[in-house]
Amino acid sequence: MENRTESLYWETILMETKVAKFYHLLSVLFMEDEGFWTELADEEENYAVLIHSSKDDFFEAGLFPWEAMGPDLLDIGNINFNLDEIMAQYEHMPPVKKVALLHALKFENSSRDYYFHLIKDRPTKNPEVELIRTIAETKMHHAQKLAKKLQSSLQSTS
Repeated sequence: MENRTESLYWETILMETKVAKFYHLLSVLFMEDEGFWTELADEEENYAVLIHSSKDDFFEAGLFPWEAMGPDLLDIGNINFNLDEIMAQYEHMPPVKKVALLHALKFENSSRDYYFHLIKDRPTKNPEVELIRTIAETKMHHAQKLAKKLQSSLQSTS
């Protein structure tokens, strides 16, 4: 297995773990929405476990092809770096809810786009492709929930 391909795989798991950690932090910072953030965090942790437990299947299916990813490894590295930066800022100076929701929405959309790129032009009958598609679609659902929460938050401050 090529080291760069394996790096992409591990960065993907790291992304899910960091997004979960980010949501756990938000559940502490915004106790009134603890259930909302905890539910999202739990789903992100499940994605990391699913991807980790399917490693051999993913590689056999060629789902982490370094050559085909182009700038996406950089993108996922940026997502992970940005998550670290934002969490460090939030631990030092908690944000207002609107800002936290905007960051969460950005991370969900970025990770969704990453997953859809992984399965672009892949056969849909493949179970590994379907797993990634399911994760990507759930990310889309997360983004919709976050957008709705953001809209509600904006209306309550008007």
